[in-house]
Amino acid sequence: MNMVSFPSVEQADKKGYWINELESLGISPKEIERDYESESDCIKELADHVENIKQALYQEYKTSYSERIIQLKGEEEEENAIVV
Repeated sequence: MNMVSFPSVEQADKKGYWINELESLGISPKEIERDYESESDCIKELADHVENIKQALYQEYKTSYSERIIQLKGEEEEENAIVV
């Protein structure tokens, strides 16, 4: 299940929305110093950064969760083992 939320069309068209998204992920974006042909290019780059970071964090979560479940199952099997 993918838990990444998607912005509304109005939100996606605003640079401030994407900067806020980066900050909510714990990243303090610096002012983008590149000269973009348009504001939409800048917004697209910010949106791409947000999506990449969210996907990386989500994959990290899934991996950690899976490893922990395997670990817990192993511990449970050890507890249930009959000592002869």
